[in-house]
Amino acid sequence: MARETKRILDERNLKETAALPEDLATPLLEAAQREPREEILKLYAALAANAMDPNRDDVRPEYVETVRKWQPIDVRVMGYARDRRNTNTPYFGVGDVVKVAPDLRNYAVEVSINNLMELKCLRLQAQQHGYVLTPYGSEIMLAVSDQP
Repeated sequence: MARETKRILDERNLKETAALPEDLATPLLEAAQREPREEILKLYAALAANAMDPNRDDVRPEYVETVRKWQPIDVRVMGYARDRRNTNTPYFGVGDVVKVAPDLRNYAVEVSINNLMELKCLRLQAQQHGYVLTPYGSEIMLAVSDQP
């Protein structure tokens, strides 16, 4: 995680970085130590880099706990939801996700969506018969992005 965090910060060509806030550092380092999955470790690295970037102030400590509850499939579903956010049809269903990721099973996507709804990252948009990213989900996706 440290190497990935350094890589992200180096790519931004920052002259100085801020110290990682203590209320974020402790839970972030504890979660990263227990995490064997590369795709989740990259999210922790991006959280750390964004918290250390003096141009950013959008990393909240509760994002660490949310990411800790994500599975790799949740990362993929959140990425799909983020990509749909600024389209004419930001809402989506299980079938929409499976169309772009045929390696995923319908029920697995449904379980993921239910988890993400419980974590307040997605909500059901009943009028459009689909799911959308919540403001919390949108902000957490910015916070785990390795882009400035």
